Amino acid sequence: MFQFCKDTGLAYNHNGIVTAFDIWQRLENWYIDNGTLSFEESSNGKVKAIWQEQSKPSDKTVKAINQALPRIKALFPKAKLTTVPTHQVSESYKHCKELALTMCQCQ
Repeated sequence: MFQFCKDTGLAYNHNGIVTAFDIWQRLENWYIDNGTLSFEESSNGKVKAIWQEQSKPSDKTVKAINQALPRIKALFPKAKLTTVPTHQVSESYKHCKELALTMCQCQ
């Protein structure tokens, strides 16, 4: 995750806000680019994610969006996790305040 943060420019920014979706989308692309994630089509036509584990056992691969913010929060303890409701009553989104993606080579 340290390398992901370095490669994507994820860093403290007092006015920054990064959503779980933003982090997950860039992390998934970063995993694809570095060979951690690939996809395979099964015989029934469904696409299956194939994950390669990280070389360091302490650096577990984040395999779902709900794991992204807690891992980022562990790296950036001063960031604030919040949930913001959307215009639709039943929806909300989670984000980190005081973080920003300043550049991304993952697109």
